[in-house]
Amino acid sequence: MIIDYTYFKGMLGIGLSPDTGAPSITLNVERECIEQYIDIYEMEYLKMLLGSKYDEFVSSMDSEEWLPIKEYLQKDYSPIACYVWFKYVSVLNVQITRMGSVTSADNSLTSPIQLQVRVWNDMVKMNHQLAQMLGEKGIDVHCSLLETINDMGI
Repeated sequence: MIIDYTYFKGMLGIGLSPDTGAPSITLNVERECIEQYIDIYEMEYLKMLLGSKYDEFVSSMDSEEWLPIKEYLQKDYSPIACYVWFKYVSVLNVQITRMGSVTSADNSLTSPIQLQVRVWNDMVKMNHQLAQMLGEKGIDVHCSLLETINDMGI
């Protein structure tokens, strides 16, 4: 894994701050959940971004050739974390609060769509930078990770 649960803070916060104090069952479950999402969606993101170069990247990401890409992906506000967070909020249909992710039986929560759109579009901007870096290596990136979205679905 390139990222871990500690990337989910600030705008990507889901209530898993490493500074939360005493361990709790709820925090442990939430951490396990986001780590499962990282396992699945980090790989999906990298495969979409790198295409046929995915296996080469994974097997040699610490090499001089790939290290700048890996370091970019590990930025504090990481495009991988944005992608995983977007999927986490979308799939679980949760609302993110300062206390973490919550659900409502009566759907009375405010939709997180505006923040989802912002996070996705931030990721797209970072992906364009990555595409430029990969282009210098002769790798063309053409995928949905380079397309912005809006809250109206158009």
